[in-house]
Amino acid sequence: MIAKPHVGRTGQKGLADMSRQIIGHHRAKIVKDVLAHLVAAAVAPLIIPFTSGWLFFLLHEWFYPSVWGLPPLQSLIGVSINSTAVGYFFTWFYGLPLAVILQRVNRYQISYLLVASSLPALSLPFWQTQWTISILPVWIAGASTAYVFWLLTRRKARRDPPSDTLASRAHG
Repeated sequence: MIAKPHVGRTGQKGLADMSRQIIGHHRAKIVKDVLAHLVAAAVAPLIIPFTSGWLFFLLHEWFYPSVWGLPPLQSLIGVSINSTAVGYFFTWFYGLPLAVILQRVNRYQISYLLVASSLPALSLPFWQTQWTISILPVWIAGASTAYVFWLLTRRKARRDPPSDTLASRAHG
């Protein structure tokens, strides 16, 4: 009897190594995406005091000048802290899950995020009494937070090698 060479085993071993590399690459990519989303959710709402907090303060001081009973600087600080806290709540419990879902269905685009970010502002008349002076600042806060979140989490084609690059490296 003639012994068969173990070419098949070598090919299977190379295939197993290649699949481990691909799985490792995908696992690293998932971890990188999760970390990027968590960092974006922690950083993006910090834009709110600079984009809409001051606008809400100015509108409120113009239409209802001394309703808070605080000096203007204390009112501005309070508005900034409050709007940032609300922004964090909406980012973590609305924006972050929505961004993950949009990425899963391959619809993670700035246009979808901007439309989705306007929904909290459009819901104001249903749960806030002075919504007329709040709707513009809340819409700006949502849009700016969504834009910063998108900038921090968008994927660049140059960063990640195509999945078949590892396969071509394994073969030669």
